[in-house]
Amino acid sequence: MKVSFQMSLSYLLKVNSVPVKLSKSNVIVLVSIIVVLTLVALYTWFTIKKNNENTILGSPAGSALASSPEQKTYTDLSGNPVSIDDYLGNVLVVNSWASWSPFSKKELLELSSLVGKYEDVEILAINRAEPATTAEAFLLSINADRNIILILDPADRFYESIEGFSMPETVFYDREGNIIHHNHGSMTSEKISLYIEKALAASSSE
Repeated sequence: MKVSFQMSLSYLLKVNSVPVKLSKSNVIVLVSIIVVLTLVALYTWFTIKKNNENTILGSPAGSALASSPEQKTYTDLSGNPVSIDDYLGNVLVVNSWASWSPFSKKELLELSSLVGKYEDVEILAINRAEPATTAEAFLLSINADRNIILILDPADRFYESIEGFSMPETVFYDREGNIIHHNHGSMTSEKISLYIEKALAASSSE
């Protein structure tokens, strides 16, 4: 005999404070219901997560930072590929720098002073198409904090994607990948902090 969902649940309750035993068939029904509900919940969670990921990849941050097979990949100073996609979903401070820019030195040092100050904030420093030896020598000369995520961009793709026209350029993204501020020229740590806090506030309100 089939037992309805309502009847099955009634076996979990105490009738007149007297515990009611479950039959084997009712246990099977309840377990089946629990399994189905669990699968539905997992499917819903996975779908929402996938939609969020697709939204971020299609955001300004995703478009500027994500790699594709047709494009030259970003690398670390040792030449290993770097997947910037991994950082999407955090508040991002992305700085475009080069050793030949006198203002890059100042801004990299300002960024270094903020490393670790904020949770869920990643600071990326993307070099503009310079050889790794040149970039590394410059960083050593200014004692830039290696906790900044230092990235080489052989094709200068990031700078082109943000339509840069000065040096350095820094873009602040919220967790959804939206641009909070695009700064042309160098900034002080106080100004950088201001836009980080705006990005964090924008993320928490969405």
